[in-house]
Parts: sequence; C-alpha cells; structure tokens
Amino acid sequence: MATKRCYILGAGFGKACDFPLAKDLTGAVFSHTYPKDFWHPQMAQEKRDLLRRLYPRLDINSGQWPDFEDLITVLGEWNDFRLAYDGKADADICDMKGVLIRDLGSFLCDNTKAARSHDNFKAVLEFVKRASAEDSPIISFNWDLLLEVAGNTLGLTVVYRPATKGEVALLKPHGSVNLAEMPKVEFVELSKVPNVHSLDIESEQGDTVVVRTLNPHDASDKIAPFKARLLVEPAARKDYRSTWIVLQWRWALNAVLQAEEIVVIGYSFPATDTRTLLLLRLAAWHREKEVSLIVVDPKANRVKTRLGRCLGTSIVTIEKSWQDALSDF
Repeated sequence: MATKRCYILGAGFGKACDFPLAKDLTGAVFSHTYPKDFWHPQMAQEKRDLLRRLYPRLDINSGQWPDFEDLITVLGEWNDFRLAYDGKADADICDMKGVLIRDLGSFLCDNTKAARSHDNFKAVLEFVKRASAEDSPIISFNWDLLLEVAGNTLGLTVVYRPATKGEVALLKPHGSVNLAEMPKVEFVELSKVPNVHSLDIESEQGDTVVVRTLNPHDASDKIAPFKARLLVEPAARKDYRSTWIVLQWRWALNAVLQAEEIVVIGYSFPATDTRTLLLLRLAAWHREKEVSLIVVDPKANRVKTRLGRCLGTSIVTIEKSWQDALSDF
C-alpha cells in the first residue's frame, strides 16, 4: 500500500523558475514598481531616499535592499507607532507599503507568465503530475500561481480544499495572487464593469465573498480592478483572520495529521512564521507511528537544525535542489 504523503512548499520551490527568495524580493518588486524607464524617475529616487532613511546602513543605490518581510513590518509598525504617539500617520510610509503590497501581486503574475517558458517548468509539471497520481495534498506558502498554471497545462483541476478523485488539492494558508476578498455587494457592482469577467466565487461567508480567476494565466488583469488580493502580508504580526485563510489552515492541519510522510521543499521556517512550525509540531503529536519528515533543500541540514529544536521526529535531509532530487523522494 502506498505511503500517504503531503508536500509543504516554500519560496525555494519557485526559485527553480527564477522566483526570488525573501531576501531578494524587495529589490525585485521595487524594480518592477519603479522601472528605470518610468515616466517620472524622480519618484523612484524619492522612494530610494525614503528607504535610505529607514535603513541608513544599506547602500540602496548599489543594490543593497532590506528583507521584504522586515520592510513591510517596519512600514506597518512605523505608522501604528506614530498614530499612537501623536495621532499622525506618515503619508509617504503608508503609500510605500500599499504600493509594494499591490505590486507584489502583479510582479508575481508577470513572473508566472515568464516561468512557463523556463527550462525548469518541465520539472514543475512532473511534480504536479506526481502529486496528482499519489493523491498527495500540497501545502504552499507561496502566493504565486506556478502550480495552478502547471495544473492548467496538464488539464488537471486544482482546488483550494481537500480534493475529490481527479483533483489536485493545493492549500495556500498565506493566500494567492489570483484571489480577492471583498463585500459581496462590492463584487456585484464591480462585476457590471465591462472588462471585469472570467471570475468565479471561490467561497462565500455571510456578506463576504472570495473571488478567483477562472484562468490562472490572466490573473493579473482580472484581479487588478479589485485592488485587494487575498494575501497574508509578510510582516512579523501576520493576520490570519480571513475566513478563507482560516479554512486553509484547518485543511492544512488535517493534511499533515493524515500523512505518514511529509516532504518539505524549499521552506526554511523563518522565525516569524510561527504557525507553520506549529503545523509540524501538531503533525508529530500523539502518533502511534512516527511521521516521516523529509527536507529537500540545498541547505537542508540548516533547516534540519532549526526543526530539530522543537520536533521529536527523525528528519531525513536531501541537500539538492528539488528538481534534481525528484527521483530521491
């Protein structure tokens, strides 16, 4: 009888198709938002000046960028602190945070389009095909649509819930760039706009709906009018209150509790992702048979050291890129 398996994916999975890791994300999104040929280059320089004031030891002009999560945390806490201190918000700080989060979505959508012609996209197709054949759920902490596009290419139905026969279960506890959450009345009004189409209601809870693009290839154009992509902001204090996000965590926990083997690919378990570590701690709790944990990453032993501090289960490491290790797990 086949081993029941569950996959957990982090940013290292998308790196195979040139998606940036967290440490490289700020520069990538900033360059996407304020390209060198931008019609008003002075604006880009003003934003760089703001970053230099926030991070005086970094040479922004020479390509030294703050970590994206640290930056979003600083921008959010800055205004919370200012408002609590003297009742004043900083318009420039508010604007930068809003623009970067908004353009994070469009940047990832553009990267997804480019990924389809990447040499390693064949490995992504192979991975999705394998997960489908195994009926193995995938828990991804990435916002991008690499797996959705692969599923679409293979003619497989990708669902954000436990799968039925013939479907691929892709659980995304940090949200996804092809989703938007809003009051239902707002969606009904926006749906009347001629260029807003090819959308479906992914879920509905009370007066709130989550809408999804029917085709992952055009998510950037279809979700952009709604302005509010369903993403858990990459900050130290993560907001998991969305009903859709709550369900993703519930189903993710069910997936790891039922799994006999958990394969972690390209996920480093950063200190601010407390709940993801808790996910594995709960998966290893109260088991008659120890769960098998496999970490696939070029720096897998570093991840093993981090996990070993709080997990009693044995951990197998594969120190390779996941696409080179496909036959090893």
